[in-house]
Amino acid sequence: LVYLGAKRLVAAQRRLPLPAVPHAGAHAFRTGLAIALTNPQLAAFFVSFLPHFIDPLRGSTSLQFLELGLTFNACSFMVMSSIGIGTGIAHHADLGGARLGQVMRAVSGTAFIAVAAWSTWKLLR
Repeated sequence: LVYLGAKRLVAAQRRLPLPAVPHAGAHAFRTGLAIALTNPQLAAFFVSFLPHFIDPLRGSTSLQFLELGLTFNACSFMVMSSIGIGTGIAHHADLGGARLGQVMRAVSGTAFIAVAAWSTWKLLR
């Protein structure tokens, strides 16, 4: 993490904008969909968290599980769609540019180094 953080901080010193990737939207969507469908963390979340909200006295537990899952997915879809639309608008309005890229690289580099320091401190404690 320290190496990745230092690499990001060095990259933040450059004022070059990130290169544009043609057709990145479709590729990003396919990649995100594949990751989401094969992510075991999501399955573990549903199996461990949702049963606490299922009441066998209220009817079919399978239907309750399905209702809670669909509600979760609908809420996630609205949040992620808002983020996607907002990023698309910012991209087409050319908000940010090279300076925002520099700031984001510096923030992420600092975050990597901070997480490395915190986890090392916790491990050695």
